[in-house]
Amino acid sequence: MFPIKNVLEMILGIDVRSLAIFRICLAIVVIADLILRFEDIEIFFTDYGAFPRIFQMDKLASPWDISIHFISGTYAFQVILFLLHGISAMFLLFGYKTRFATVLVWIFNHSLYFRNPAITYAGDIILRLILFWSMFLPLGVKYSIDSLMNPDKEQPKQIFSIGSTAILLQVAFVYFFAALLKTGAEWHETGNAVSHALSDIKIVKPFGLFIKNYPLITNSLTYFVYWLEFLGPVFLFIPVWNPIFRIILLILFTTIQIGFGLCLNLQLFPFESSLMMVPFIPGIVWDKLFYSFKDFKSKFDIVKNNFVSELITNKLFLALIEIFPPSRPNIKSPLALEIIAACLLIFVTISNISTVYKKIKIPDEFKWINPTLGLTQKWAMFASPLSSAGWYIFSGILSDGSNIDLNKNGEPVSFETPTLISKTYKNTRWVNFTTHLRTKERSLKCFYFSRYLCHKWNSINRGTNKELKDIEIIFMKLFINKDLTITGPERITLWKLSCQSNY
Repeated sequence: MFPIKNVLEMILGIDVRSLAIFRICLAIVVIADLILRFEDIEIFFTDYGAFPRIFQMDKLASPWDISIHFISGTYAFQVILFLLHGISAMFLLFGYKTRFATVLVWIFNHSLYFRNPAITYAGDIILRLILFWSMFLPLGVKYSIDSLMNPDKEQPKQIFSIGSTAILLQVAFVYFFAALLKTGAEWHETGNAVSHALSDIKIVKPFGLFIKNYPLITNSLTYFVYWLEFLGPVFLFIPVWNPIFRIILLILFTTIQIGFGLCLNLQLFPFESSLMMVPFIPGIVWDKLFYSFKDFKSKFDIVKNNFVSELITNKLFLALIEIFPPSRPNIKSPLALEIIAACLLIFVTISNISTVYKKIKIPDEFKWINPTLGLTQKWAMFASPLSSAGWYIFSGILSDGSNIDLNKNGEPVSFETPTLISKTYKNTRWVNFTTHLRTKERSLKCFYFSRYLCHKWNSINRGTNKELKDIEIIFMKLFINKDLTITGPERITLWKLSCQSNY
């Protein structure tokens, strides 16, 4: 029998090599997310766009919901913050002042959320959570500048702490409670939940539409996804044959994420979901890889040693570390940090349970913790089938009388159903953003968005016969029936605006 401590270290610890790979992949995902966000920086993050600061600040649930992006609404200021965010992510990538860089990346990422929650999607929530728990981990312990400049001959192979426990359990919670929330007949009786997901025409890809034509495949996938989400998290922590179970489950979970990415437009969600599984990679994987690729490892060691030699003799780097010396990776977190992590882990556990069992509730005086720290938990994605979807037409009347669709770069308006509706949406954030144009509080959202469209078009075409005079936001609503047939569309006018009234 193994001592209980050894068992806990095995199932709740993280191999230092897995932790290092996790840090590198995390930084790459953060940088990729920033690049994708930057494409829409003007409309989503400046006062010139569809979400001016005065509108967003009125919607904050708590005075603690602070965003440094509220300091200024100018394009230049937002670009500076994006650059600082990116630099922090680069520090995290190379493991330079790693703990500090992790905290900075989390602050910037969290600030982006409060600046514009309307464009948040499931991948953002996962990224925010893994960044939060990463602050309690020694991410720079391996394959980092911090570890190179502070060599430790007695470096442990495994990290076991409240931080490692928290991030592993958080991943398990995502899948396990997602399964518990899947209570509908489509998951347990008819087995057509995947077909319903592929009926979400605003995000489905051509391959998803192809798979939808084969009920045997989609029904099989429904039960496979459900039972993997339900049983997989349990088997991740079984002490017997744990490395084998983890390798199998890593392959299975990664496979379903690849499947999601092939069938649905989910932006970085499949990568972010796969990323959170990296800490589960057992040490045996790296042992076998290094043993199997001895020649590669020898060449890698030569390259690494040359890189280190060049680095420690580089004048610019030496000047930098003299001002900002690399941090020494602390394997053991301070007791205070461990206590905070333990309290928050208990809180997150209760939060997840409360999403399934309504009798268990977070006391009102503690409800601010979830949104303020970005720990909100409810994994209901695809839990219930959609009853409707559709596409948008941003109809504009020009001064020459022509009617154009601003959602199609000024092409003539057409009310014909597009061949692939998901292509009418720029990306996943635009899917979420346009959904908010149909909420009860849509007036201000539609107004600011219409104003942005007017200004954007007329900044180029002012004084010509192509100047935009009037704008109409139209939603073409399609109905998704229980038998998965789609009927419609129904034309719904959400907003009308005269561009002249805005100048």
